Amino acid sequence: MTVEMLSALIALLVALGGGLWIFAQVILRQLDSRFEAQEAARKESAQHWERHFESITGSNNELRKEITRLELDFTQFQARVAKDYVSRETWVEHVGAVNIKLDRICERVNDLRNLRS
Repeated sequence: MTVEMLSALIALLVALGGGLWIFAQVILRQLDSRFEAQEAARKESAQHWERHFESITGSNNELRKEITRLELDFTQFQARVAKDYVSRETWVEHVGAVNIKLDRICERVNDLRNLRS
């Protein structure tokens, strides 16, 4: 091998190496720009879903408040019912007692009428 061939071979190898280096740099830049685009899309998607979940959480908080209010209303209703409600048996007993008292009053009025006549 001559010096000229060796220098030509070295120049060719340097040129190929430089070309590969430039090609690798171009590929890396394209990959960087793709990764940056993907990262931007990921951040935008994350923001979108965060807003969406916040709206769901907000509506859940409103529902929780409404459920809490309904539970309180129901508890108050139960307290009123326990205070005002009279069972059927108790009602029958009271009505029976009132009827017995009315019957006794009627009997006494009739006895008084019979005594006057």
